[in-house]
Amino acid sequence: FIPVKELDVEKVNPEEKFKAGETIKAVVLRVDKRKRNVLLSVKKYKMDSEKREVKEYMKQFDAEDSSFNLGNLIKDQIKDIDS
Repeated sequence: FIPVKELDVEKVNPEEKFKAGETIKAVVLRVDKRKRNVLLSVKKYKMDSEKREVKEYMKQFDAEDSSFNLGNLIKDQIKDIDS
C-alpha cells in the first residue's frame, strides 16, 4: 500500500501520475505481519536516490584539490582578462 502523501515530493493525483499495472520503485517503510500489509514510499525512494547522487557528485571534489577560495579564483580570472 502506498499512501497518496508518499507518492511524490509534490502533491499528485495518483490516477494521473501512474497507470494500472505500471512498475514503480519504492522503499518499504513498514511491514505489518498481523494485518498482512506493507507500507511503501515512492517519495522516500526518490529522496534517497537524490541524496546518493549528490554524495557521489561531491566525492569527485573531495578527491581533487579543492583548497581554493573565491578571491584566488577572481584574481586568476582578472589575470586572464589582462593578458
